[in-house]
Amino acid sequence: MTSAILGTELPEMSIVSDIRFVDPTKLARSFSAGYPAAESQLLHSEDIQFFIGICKRRGQKPVPFIPVLDIDFSILLAKDSIWQSEDLDAVVGHDPQRIAIQQGPVAARYSTVVNEPVKDILDGVYHGHIAALLSRDYNGDASSVPVVEYVGAQPQAMVALPATVDVQVTASARIYQLPVESDQLPELREWLSILAGPANSWLRALLTTPVIVEGTSYVDNYVQRALRPLLGQAITVSMDGCQPRSLEVVDADSGLLALKIERNSEGTIELNIYHPVASGTTSLCYLFVYQPQQPLTPIRFVVEGNVERMCQLYLDAWIDNADVPADSTNVSSVSSRLTSEGFVITKEHVRALCLNVRNRSKHYSLKVDGELFAPMEFLIVSTLPNLTRVLSSAVVTNDSLKILHLYNKFRLVDDATMLKVGDRVSSDLVVSGLVSTPLGRRVTLYINLYRHAKKIATIEAGFLYRGDFVDIDKTFEHALDRRFIIQLATAVD
Repeated sequence: MTSAILGTELPEMSIVSDIRFVDPTKLARSFSAGYPAAESQLLHSEDIQFFIGICKRRGQKPVPFIPVLDIDFSILLAKDSIWQSEDLDAVVGHDPQRIAIQQGPVAARYSTVVNEPVKDILDGVYHGHIAALLSRDYNGDASSVPVVEYVGAQPQAMVALPATVDVQVTASARIYQLPVESDQLPELREWLSILAGPANSWLRALLTTPVIVEGTSYVDNYVQRALRPLLGQAITVSMDGCQPRSLEVVDADSGLLALKIERNSEGTIELNIYHPVASGTTSLCYLFVYQPQQPLTPIRFVVEGNVERMCQLYLDAWIDNADVPADSTNVSSVSSRLTSEGFVITKEHVRALCLNVRNRSKHYSLKVDGELFAPMEFLIVSTLPNLTRVLSSAVVTNDSLKILHLYNKFRLVDDATMLKVGDRVSSDLVVSGLVSTPLGRRVTLYINLYRHAKKIATIEAGFLYRGDFVDIDKTFEHALDRRFIIQLATAVD
């Protein structure tokens, strides 16, 4: 911490010679005089954790205060009372064993209310601290306190963008056009600082904060990765006076909106990432709460509803333009049999599939007797819409982000032939098992596949949802036993 405060090596100086006989107020003044930067330099979270770690070190003399209210509060409270062993005059009757409740005389002096709630005690400390700051710095006048967006490091001077980045500034927007050469792109940190603008705002907090609060955890700010500069992008920052209203990113290849950040009327920050589908576009929406009263972590991710929004993205992407609705709410029972009329295989389908999976087989590029064969992967393609609906439904689980694909087992009927262009492939699907295991819940799906309404194959698909499940009443398993025929031709048999 001294290196953070001073910026140089620690000088050889001794503020006090004997801590026992020092006035705390004079000690604080001497410390401020020796380390003037301590009054303005903000401490990093690593410095704070290092200081708390020093206070909790085993084998040393306990500190005469409680540095943090955490899980070790009871231990720190007990250690705080040990100082009485060094000053016997502070103990009633000079007998340490007469202290039934470990409470120091300073604390007892201000304990003037019987059965005072903890909230009132902490509120008294909080408001007392504010009153002391007002009295010291603003002569007790609250109206003279300056108003800022949030308390934190002030924005640094705007850095100069490379000359290859085209900038247009109007009264209501700032428009940036990135270059098409990779070596001409700006650095990420400089780029985010420019997009955030010269003043503290919700957009600057979102783009520059190092961590985001997710529930009870801190995670790295992934919004920064989403806004990394890419070739040819066009970025528009719309302004409402001096405050940003929205940020839009347009993809260079498609010319379509790829990302948009805005703050709605309720104060929630919406980050929409757009994904192209056959019928247009769909989007994944992330919600954040802007908390300027917490400058260390001003951005909190809204966990509620995130799984449902993620599942809806999968539904929109996989069920787009299909014959079933992009919705899993109507999958009301595990016994429901979901049917799909499927689609007709075309040459464009075969060409696109072979290109994506790099299938260079001549069977799918050259006609045989005037017919073009199609890969058998089209069998499972016809099942994907209903399969996605089942795996995203509440009847299976409430968190499809924990899914792990285990296997697919194909079985062709005896007289099945290869698929061809012009075949209509359809399917029906049913859940054949929900089984709880030590690793999670195993889901088994049984799928029938048809060509021109005639059964051609079956698929057994297995998935695992990681986690602990206690709803045992939902578990079941359908056993499909094989039938065997034994022919007894003679009496000896």
